[in-house]
Amino acid sequence: MTDASIGRVVGLWRFPVKSMSGCPERGLEIDRNGVRGDRGFAVRDLSTGVVLSHDSAPLLLHVAVRSGGADQPPELLIPGRVEWLHAPEARAALSTYLAREVEVVERAALRAELSFDYGLPVRNEPDQGFGDVAAVVHVVSTASIAWLNERDNNARVPRPNLVLDVGDVAFREHTWVGQRIVIGDAVLVVTEVTERCSLLNQSQPGLAADPENLRRVQTETGGGLGVYASIQHAGSLRLGESVAIRSAT
Repeated sequence: MTDASIGRVVGLWRFPVKSMSGCPERGLEIDRNGVRGDRGFAVRDLSTGVVLSHDSAPLLLHVAVRSGGADQPPELLIPGRVEWLHAPEARAALSTYLAREVEVVERAALRAELSFDYGLPVRNEPDQGFGDVAAVVHVVSTASIAWLNERDNNARVPRPNLVLDVGDVAFREHTWVGQRIVIGDAVLVVTEVTERCSLLNQSQPGLAADPENLRRVQTETGGGLGVYASIQHAGSLRLGESVAIRSAT
């Protein structure tokens, strides 16, 4: 089947550690679980067992991350320090930074124990896997990012995996729910509009907090910006590749 191009891939992001800074990439591999190496690690509070998020530990957003690739532990640069630390070895420095005892754990190690959802220590059913959700890739258009942040058009604010240039109409991707995004061999099924949270308002490295972001999105769209997609067919994603939309029928 030949699909007509409607745009191209202009941004690819991996977030190796949940709620920390992302890594811009030239290419990503996706499989049935989503972007390989995305949110493969998390920070857990040792006193409570809770997996921390930007809500419970907003300072996490300011920890720089250097990707070691999809199958390698990332390195962390904690504010106030000059050396990069491998994620599993950053316990002491990160605990000092967050003023609580924490550890960096692999997602796989928590798969049968805790859910990532909202950082709550919810025990999963054996067949659910770890924080199992249908939507695994976050997609946002350049027009939606520009609408949100007219000053510097920075993709880091909504933290997408894929940034697509599909024209100048903001929220065009919201009309794709139920349809397929085709990029090379990869096929993604758009499952839902991304419901935004207070993360939009929080400061990130090089970006000041903006308490109006979430209110503006709620007023304009009812709270959504960007879409989530699950994987119908695995493949490789590369910057500059063509993007097509295929109907469900």
